[in-house]
Amino acid sequence: MRNILRVLFLGSLALTTGYAFAAPPTIMERPAGGTWVFDGVQYPFVCTFPLMMQGSGTEVTIDDLYGHGIERNFNFFPSFNVTLTDLRLGGRSLTFAALQANGETVNLTDGTAKFSALGPQLWIGDPDTGAQGLFETNGRLVWSAVWNPNGYWDLTSYERSGLKTDLCAALEA
Repeated sequence: MRNILRVLFLGSLALTTGYAFAAPPTIMERPAGGTWVFDGVQYPFVCTFPLMMQGSGTEVTIDDLYGHGIERNFNFFPSFNVTLTDLRLGGRSLTFAALQANGETVNLTDGTAKFSALGPQLWIGDPDTGAQGLFETNGRLVWSAVWNPNGYWDLTSYERSGLKTDLCAALEA
């Protein structure tokens, strides 16, 4: 009985030691943003008309590497605003808080990854179908993928709930 308890204790110690002695997370806060112009011709996958997107705010990144090679990355934009402007004569503008309200990516040692996000997010292309457009979603998103030897991710599962807004259509309205 003593030997069994000793093995259980040493086994649990071995499993938790990697986490206990892992390096502390790296936290980085930096300004984020910029101006992007999509002309509707060179970038037809956004909107079919010329569009300017301006973003400004703060990005906070927390990177954490656990003792067993599992990497977790948290990204959130606590004060990030986006303004979209239809560049046609008399075009309208929309301003909103967008991009990931918070997101977490977990990269596992077997080459798989899981991403989850909650809150408003901005998408080039429909996140559900991949169709052309610019979309804002507000809700929950979870996907899992495996790294392909050809250098890209193969999606293995995808789940999204919440609202979805076609921003190109909203600018044309």
